[in-house]
Amino acid sequence: MNTTATGFIKELGYPGNDPKSLLPKNLVDYQNSALADEKQQHFEFKINQHTFDCELLWHANAKQWNINMVNISSRKLEEQKRDSQAQINPDTGLDNHYVFKQVIEQMVDQRLTFTVGQIEIRSYSKLLADNDFETSRKVMKELSDLLQGTCVEKHQNVRLFQLTEKSFGLVFQKSNCHATVKQIVATINNQVKNQLFSGQHSVKLDYGFTSFPSDGKSADEIIRNTRIALENSASQEFTDYMMFSNELGKSVERQNSLQDAMRSAIVDNHFQLFFQPQYSLKEKRIIGAEVLIRWQLNEQWISPSEFIPLAEHSGLILPLGDWILTSVCQKAQHIVAMGFEDIVIAVNISPKQFSAPNFVKMVKRALLSSGLAAKNLELEITEGVLFTKEADTINTLNQLNQMGIKLAIDDFGTGYSSLSYLQVFPVTKLKIDQSFVRNMHLNKADKSIVRSVIELGNELGVTLIAEGVEESEQVDLLTQMGCDEIQGYWLSKPLDESYFSHFLHSNKLLS
Repeated sequence: MNTTATGFIKELGYPGNDPKSLLPKNLVDYQNSALADEKQQHFEFKINQHTFDCELLWHANAKQWNINMVNISSRKLEEQKRDSQAQINPDTGLDNHYVFKQVIEQMVDQRLTFTVGQIEIRSYSKLLADNDFETSRKVMKELSDLLQGTCVEKHQNVRLFQLTEKSFGLVFQKSNCHATVKQIVATINNQVKNQLFSGQHSVKLDYGFTSFPSDGKSADEIIRNTRIALENSASQEFTDYMMFSNELGKSVERQNSLQDAMRSAIVDNHFQLFFQPQYSLKEKRIIGAEVLIRWQLNEQWISPSEFIPLAEHSGLILPLGDWILTSVCQKAQHIVAMGFEDIVIAVNISPKQFSAPNFVKMVKRALLSSGLAAKNLELEITEGVLFTKEADTINTLNQLNQMGIKLAIDDFGTGYSSLSYLQVFPVTKLKIDQSFVRNMHLNKADKSIVRSVIELGNELGVTLIAEGVEESEQVDLLTQMGCDEIQGYWLSKPLDESYFSHFLHSNKLLS
């Protein structure tokens, strides 16, 4: 026995100098393993607070065991310190997402009933953009302290984690989880609305919650579904929090499925374009059409009200919008080539597409590749676009106007409804929203709104077109009021390209 072992025996206070006092109690198990495997055994064991790294080897010729023991206590302490640091957020002192998942896994294994929540700062990217990183860290630290006080101190068995730079996690055991969630959210919101973080910043929070075992079978599934609930809460302006449900899960599953199918449909040209004719009340003739997109998937029509918002949210609206504009220009040129030289084809432009840096170039490319004259194209944008980055918007609209492209405001009356911007933006047409037109022959308020829009539009010299015209009474009223154009089922339902061509010829509009 060497002097190090002797000294260590004395340090531990063991009587005598018997080296066997340092051996692990289950040494026989390691010896048996070494004999069975015919190789040396490498293992660790502890004596009090000390950890030893051991190598055990059987010398068959000498018929004796050799054991080499190294005290690695200092190294183990350093490893534990590093592990601890890796599991704790240095700014808030809260356990991080690794521990968050471990805790959930343990509770799942124990088959406990519990609820998991995620809390996230809404518009955190704006907070970062408007301030330096140090300020954002201070905001998170102050919010962490607030959550500690409202969640952990006031509610028993609630454990708080910091998951990312902008989000926190909660885990708690409660039988009536909905009541507890409602109480926790209300408590936090009451505290948050009365506090300015870092001395000047107000904060809006989004919440998502999931319960085990009703909403998932594993930790991964629980965490994923909690995130789904959080993202749905964040997408709804006036929703305090969202509890995950089977219906929500099915909805997200459908959205993901449609999103994947949409990517393929864009590449494979599976979308279809329909034309809804537009009619001049003054000239008594068809003057153009609005192009509407349609999508048939697995022999079922998918409503644009479902897939267009999904395309906006996923970013697919950019390639889809480019495909629509390119296809519209090609089809419009084909119609012009048949002799309808004055036809104007209108296409909706999404806000994201309009604000893309290369939008004007994309429009030029679509016109150039199709050979369509700019005068035959009309771009429809929503009112909201005009009030986003106003200087850039004016520049883009001026470039399009200088090219000879017509510009229309779609769904007028449902947004800002201020005609003053027409003095700044080069808009040539207003589309009166069908929600006002639909009942204008029955409802005095709608009739007054339509009349006011037409009168103001006429004074400012812009063309007025009414959407959703279905009844003869509506046509008569709009004519009397001085409306320029109409579109809707009174004239025609949306038509595919071949039927639209036939419609034009049947109305004897050949120039």
